[in-house]
Amino acid sequence: MPNIIMKRIITIFLFLQFLFTNTNAQIICINCYNQTAQLSPAASNLVLNPSFETNGGIGNSFCPNSAGYLPTYNIANWTCTGGGTNTYAQIFGSGSTIISQGLYAAYLGNAFCNACSAVIDDTTCLIKSSCDISGIPAGYPINTSDYGGTTGVILEQSIGGLIIGAQYILEFWTGGEGGFPNEGVFGLDIGFGVKTLKCVPTNSASTATG
Repeated sequence: MPNIIMKRIITIFLFLQFLFTNTNAQIICINCYNQTAQLSPAASNLVLNPSFETNGGIGNSFCPNSAGYLPTYNIANWTCTGGGTNTYAQIFGSGSTIISQGLYAAYLGNAFCNACSAVIDDTTCLIKSSCDISGIPAGYPINTSDYGGTTGVILEQSIGGLIIGAQYILEFWTGGEGGFPNEGVFGLDIGFGVKTLKCVPTNSASTATG
């Protein structure tokens, strides 16, 4: 599972029917675009510190399970779990990578995960449909214990102000690490199960953004 830098490009349309009291909330659709411009710039953003601008500094590990972590490295309003002692998730700045919004990005550095089997780089199980990925067998993806085993790096926050019966759009940009030509995969959980999606590499030598 290549490392990724998260911002915005994928939009997920949500219908929250009975969130917190029932599990009838659902994803209406997932759309992927090759652009960095916001699709809904006039919308009110319920995500706090959405582009990680308030953070503990470039190059500092914000995941508590990492041996290099300090509480002062936390990203405001976000909680990091998972990973292991060698996890190197950190904040990157616009001087070293392409960032579509703001000056910072969260780099979820956690070595490589085997998605389909114990064979490194085995992707034969993956079924791709646009940016949607399926077919990963139970117990995978997996990493070595010093990177968290079956628990990858998780960056999350709870969203307030949601209204029962309303529809919401989750819009974000994500890119794979430059230098790796293959597509990466990552998981997104908006409260009722992980959805596995793919991201394309970000080529630091050009204006590509993943």
